[in-house]
Amino acid sequence: MKSTRFPIVLLLLALLCFVGAYVSNRYAAGEGVLQRSDVTALQQLLHNATQDARRDADTLAIRLRKGAGSFQDLQECAYPTFVFRGERLLYWSDHTIQPEPENVTQPFREKLVEMRFGYYLALRQPVGPYVILTYIPLERRYGISNRYLREGSERALFKGLHVVPPAAGKSYTGLPQLQSSDGKLLLYLDDLQPDPVAGKYVPLGLLILGLVLSVVGWLRLARQEFLQGQPLLGALAMVVPLTVFRAVLLYFGLPFSFIELPLFDPRVFAASWVSPSLGDLLINACYLLTVAWYALLLFRRYGVVRYIRRLGQPSRWVAVGAVAVLTFYGLLVTLYEFYLSCVSNSQLVLDITQNTQFSGF
Repeated sequence: MKSTRFPIVLLLLALLCFVGAYVSNRYAAGEGVLQRSDVTALQQLLHNATQDARRDADTLAIRLRKGAGSFQDLQECAYPTFVFRGERLLYWSDHTIQPEPENVTQPFREKLVEMRFGYYLALRQPVGPYVILTYIPLERRYGISNRYLREGSERALFKGLHVVPPAAGKSYTGLPQLQSSDGKLLLYLDDLQPDPVAGKYVPLGLLILGLVLSVVGWLRLARQEFLQGQPLLGALAMVVPLTVFRAVLLYFGLPFSFIELPLFDPRVFAASWVSPSLGDLLINACYLLTVAWYALLLFRRYGVVRYIRRLGQPSRWVAVGAVAVLTFYGLLVTLYEFYLSCVSNSQLVLDITQNTQFSGF
């Protein structure tokens, strides 16, 4: 009796793990539950970036006073920098940003500006007839929604955060505030990142634990059915739940939607919709290996070879042979299409005559 109930207990525990992973992910993403990033640390990050930009501008100003400014000097700046003489642009270090003409003539020290690709902190420093404009990227956006193109860039200060500019007559109660270097209100931050432990690692751990428990439970159920003389039910008890679980993983993009592991990163390897990453390819291989193993068990248990030998009429042998040949041909075509998709749609160079570099993948 205990052995009969044990697989059910394992499957119930696995179900609780899956529910816990879902609740943990939703709980971490819920309003009022986010652990807000340390505002002091963000303010210090902004202050350090401003100081670095000011230091680069001071160094550039010295060379401009000597009449020795050049494009090479701007390449050493940490952030996009532009040098104007009057309203004429002389030098620039970034071609993706187009400074607004009014920023050259307006007498400001620093201010928040919205441009085509997001919000920037604009710093202005006049140097005689020259004006140095520096743009510190705070939030980057691209205007499109793409699962594989994440908002924010490697150089943006507030990756994963949304900048809210202060507006006259509007109150943003509860939103963290950041000040400029002179102590004035500069911006608000909204939609802070959820706690990485509660929002990523806990759901991922529960998902893995639930998978292990469910696989063990299905294996025990399948073994019991085989011992009771019902091999077909035993094979279905293992293959059908695995098929459903694999479809759920593909539909929800798990586990990459929880935590962006390189093994499941589509930017590294994406062969087809059933293998959107290298990790998915390995999961598919394990799934097909399991299906093939249980198919072999059924093949042996039902004595398919003995049944074919009992077919007395040659026409039946020809029909069975034709089915076997067509099945084998279909598997070969499927394998060929899979390899062709891997070569055509993956960023990995599989031709050893063109690439001899080795990595963890």
